Amino acid sequence: MVRVNTAKGPAVVGSDCAHVFRGYREDNPSVFIMDMPAWIRSFDKVKSKAAIDLIFPGHDILMDQNYPKVAEGVTQLV
Repeated sequence: MVRVNTAKGPAVVGSDCAHVFRGYREDNPSVFIMDMPAWIRSFDKVKSKAAIDLIFPGHDILMDQNYPKVAEGVTQLV
């Protein structure tokens, strides 16, 4: 997890805790969980660090489609 302060408030890249936005919004885990109690602790920690609309997953195609590209391989999330 990476948390940064932005003009909109704290934003978090939650990476693989949930692979897609829907996972964070619906409390839906990644399919690759090896330790469910540890995942729950991590997931809850990610969600406590930023508003739901400022939590970004690790692999959602919407990251490419819904946010502006500012350079090759770089997307502006907030």
